[in-house]
Amino acid sequence: MLTPIGIYRKYLSTGLWQRLQGAATLLARRGVVPHAGPHTEIMRLTREQQDVIVAATAELAGADAHVVLFGSRVHDELRGGDLDLLVECPHRVERPVRLAIQLTARMQRALGDRKVDVLVVDPSTPLEAVHLAARREGVAL
Repeated sequence: MLTPIGIYRKYLSTGLWQRLQGAATLLARRGVVPHAGPHTEIMRLTREQQDVIVAATAELAGADAHVVLFGSRVHDELRGGDLDLLVECPHRVERPVRLAIQLTARMQRALGDRKVDVLVVDPSTPLEAVHLAARREGVAL
């Protein structure tokens, strides 16, 4: 039986896996703890999967970016296969749609080609109801 780490290593290209591990190591050396919140495992999202999401976000959006999981994945009583992620960047993002597409593609490759929805928010983003709901109901990874 393969562990989640074994599955990632089997299905991810070596280069991608090494970059994600490198980003996680860099964050750890800088004292950034990706799981500062009380949750260690969220509905059908293991700690290893959370680490992959945090590392990929740090690599593509910057180490200062925060990622929030929201939607059905944070409610044990609900069902849902997709991942809804809010990526908050404290710095201006020149092309937020492009960043969202890159993050979506990276997450889909890293997490087994599941449906991933990524919202990117920077200081210039006009907040809409979905952003506010994600902040209010989401869980920081």
